[in-house]
Order: sequence, then C-alpha cells, then structure tokens
Amino acid sequence: MAYNLQKGTVSGSVDQHGDQEIEGVKIFKNVVSASVFYDTDAQSPCATESKVAFATLAGTTQHGIVTYEGDKIAKAHYNLKFDGKTLSTDRVWAKSYYGSGDGLENVPAAKLSGQVLASSINYGNGLEAYRDQLKVLGGEGVKVSKSGVTIARAPHGALDFKGAKLAVSIPSCMNISDKGQNIGDDDLLLIHDSSRNEIRHTTAKNLFEGYLKLKSPHPNGPKYSLQLKGAKEFEGSANLVFEPQSNILQVRGRIAALDGEYSRHLETNGAIEINGAVYKNIISITDKEYDFKDSDHTVLFDTTDNHIKAVLPRASENLGRVIIIKKICDDANKYKLKSGYVLKICTEGELIDFSPEIVIKNTYATRTFHCDGKKWWIVNKSGA
Repeated sequence: MAYNLQKGTVSGSVDQHGDQEIEGVKIFKNVVSASVFYDTDAQSPCATESKVAFATLAGTTQHGIVTYEGDKIAKAHYNLKFDGKTLSTDRVWAKSYYGSGDGLENVPAAKLSGQVLASSINYGNGLEAYRDQLKVLGGEGVKVSKSGVTIARAPHGALDFKGAKLAVSIPSCMNISDKGQNIGDDDLLLIHDSSRNEIRHTTAKNLFEGYLKLKSPHPNGPKYSLQLKGAKEFEGSANLVFEPQSNILQVRGRIAALDGEYSRHLETNGAIEINGAVYKNIISITDKEYDFKDSDHTVLFDTTDNHIKAVLPRASENLGRVIIIKKICDDANKYKLKSGYVLKICTEGELIDFSPEIVIKNTYATRTFHCDGKKWWIVNKSGA
C-alpha cells in the first residue's frame, strides 16, 4: 500500500503512481493525514471513514434485510426477512402490486378495486363462472339475459310485473272462449279458502253444484209464467204467462201504467174508454213523390212549389187503418183556394172507392181514407 506521511507535496514521497516496497512494521504515534489511500491489490483508492454507507450494523437476524437507521447505523430486523424465495414481514403498504395473487388470505371485498376473475372467487349455489365472469346459474323459472335476471314466464301464464313486483294478471291470460271453446265441468278454478287461509283449486261443476246453485233463487209457478221477486225465492202466477210459440203475453187481470207504446199493432176486442187527450201523428210533406209510412196518420201536403204524388200502402196489409190527408200552401197564398199545384193520391193497383187515383186541386181540401183490407174508402171529405 502506498501512502503519504504528510499532506501536501513532499520531495521524494511515494504517491499512488509510484511503487515502493516498505518492509517491516510501521508504528504511527501521531495522526497520519493523507488525501487518498490506494489499494494496489484492488487497483483502486481506499474508502475513508467519511465516505462509507454505515459504520455500525445492529441486529443478528439470519436472512434479515438491512435497513438504514440514520447516523451511519444499519440494522437487520427480525420481522423483515428474505431467504431467497420468500419475503416475509407483518404489514406491507404499496400503491400497486403486480403478478399473481395466489396465497392471499382474508382480503376484504370492500378494499378491492378493479375486476376480479370469477375463477378466483369462492361462490356458492346459484352462481357459475363463464369466461372469467361470474354469472347467475339459470334454471327452471329463472331467465338470464344481457339485461339481467328475471322470471321465465310462460306466454299467457297469468304472471306479470306490477310496480316492479311479481303479480297475478288475469287479463294477460287467453280468453277461454277463444276458437269457440267455453268453460266445462272439469275446468279448474283457483279459490282462496278463508277457513284454511290457503289457495286451493276446484272444478267449475263443483263451484256451481256446491255453491252457486244453492245460493241462486229458484223459479216457481206454472210453465212459462213470468217470475217475480218474492221474500227469498222467485214467485210465479198463472195470471201472468208468456207463450213463446205464439209470442203472446197473457195478463189475466188489469194493466196500470203511466206510459205505453206499441210500435206496430194494437188490437182490442172490447170497448176502449179514453178519459184523457188522444194524440195522433201529424207531418208536413213538400216532396214531389211520397210513400205513406207505417207511422203516418195525418199528412199535410204543401203544393206551393210543385205537384205532389202520394202512394197509399197496400190495402191487404192495412186492414182497418185510417189515414187523413190535407192539401195546404204557404202563408203568402193562404187566401187563394186554387193556388199552387195539384195533389194526386193513388195506390199500388188497388182502388180508392171505385177509382185507381184521385186528384185534389183546392187548397185546404181534406180526405179521410179507411181500409177494409181490399181497397181504400173515402169516409170523410171537405173541399172539391
């Protein structure tokens, strides 16, 4: 080893660039100062105490990793070891980890961020791993799609969702009368049994025979008698009967009513007593041609602007019918007896008295026709 005995340049001194053999033991009683000590074997300058990383190594732990404690002191900790394969310590804090997570235990799920492969999760029944994703295991009644997990409903199966909850929806079922079919005795119905507080089923026949039939009122009286509401059951009488073969309602008694209407035919075989006003139909016609209707009784024909031809209905279909006609005009010609045009009354090939038609020229002239089933008879008239 080469060294200087005094700091600075000394004549004839041995420096790091000159070699000199020094034999024997040298004892320095005073401080030796040198800028550099040189190791000739290592072919490099020797480190001085001021340039070393640490001066003291504390701890005797085997495989302990050395940490710097400050003031050039290093320490090998007993709880921080590395044996060449495994790094062991009590706690590790890091911003990120890379590599496999095999061997990790008791990791709180709330502390995980990012995606975890399904194969790394210990899942129970009802779940499955599919392409590294955790999915619900589909089964009977369960449908799994991209939109999520839902109930696998049968078409028209009466199940539906109402307010995000599963409910029974009767309108979603098909109508039983579809394609001409209808309810039968053996068809099943759902009923809530209040005594058991359970949903049970029954047949349509049992519902009718065991409940509806007993609760329904039963008819009384002779055949075809109209039924009246009684105290508990229907009541019938032979004095009020409808015969469907003849379409006749027989009333063996009196009828009292505030109003009545007959659309086609009213026949009486006895006296009629009227104790009030009598109302009959009356209309005004200006058309050039007119066919009498079933509801006509008194018809006013206004011939101010044109001739009018009116055809009486067939006599064979109007036995006993009475029709009254009158020729009129507008107010501007009300004082002219022969103003305007004429009114012609004819039939469909039958006779009026002894003529096929009659012509009325005078204004305000009237005719009353009465049918005997064969022809129309003039039973009253005024005006030529």
